[in-house]
Amino acid sequence: MDTHNRKNMPEQISKSKIIIHRAMYDMHWAENSILSIKKCLKEGFSVEIDVFILNGRSYLGHDIHNLIQIQPKDIDLQNVFVHLKTPSSPYFKNADSFFIDKGQIAYTYFGRQWVNTCIKDYFNSNTIGCSNELTGGEINEGHIIDALINGSWVCTKKPLHFISLLSLT
Repeated sequence: MDTHNRKNMPEQISKSKIIIHRAMYDMHWAENSILSIKKCLKEGFSVEIDVFILNGRSYLGHDIHNLIQIQPKDIDLQNVFVHLKTPSSPYFKNADSFFIDKGQIAYTYFGRQWVNTCIKDYFNSNTIGCSNELTGGEINEGHIIDALINGSWVCTKKPLHFISLLSLT
C-alpha cells in the first residue's frame, strides 16, 4: 500500500464496509451458512450470500446441487447483501438484494450499484465493488483502499488481509 493512501485514510473505516463473500470469514467457516452469516455480522462485517428461489421456497447456497432451505426472515438482516441466483426475490425489509446474470453492474433493491470489479470510476458511498480475486484477477490493494476511503463497500474473500492491511480492529 502506498503512503499516499495511508496518509489520506480516514481515522476510522468501518469494518461493515468490508463485505465477506459467501459469509466465509476464513477457510474454516462454511460458506453460505446461517451460522457463518451471524458470526460475520457479530464481528462487524457485512456479508454477501447466494440465494435461490425455487418453487416459491428460498435456498441458501452457491451451487444448485448443495442448497439449504431457509426462511427469508433468517437472512433479512442489516449488512446482508443477497445475491439472487434466480431472478425472483422474497421481500426483505433490512437485507439488500440484487440479481446479476451477465454484465458488470447490477442495481440492488435499495438502489446501490453492485459492480463486478473494483473500478475507480465507481468509488462512492452508493457503490459495492467486487475485489478482483472474485472475478479471476489479482487483488489490487490500492483500488480496495481507495474504494474504502471513498465510502464504497468492497466484497472480498480475503477480509483478514484487509483488516491487517488497514489495522482495523
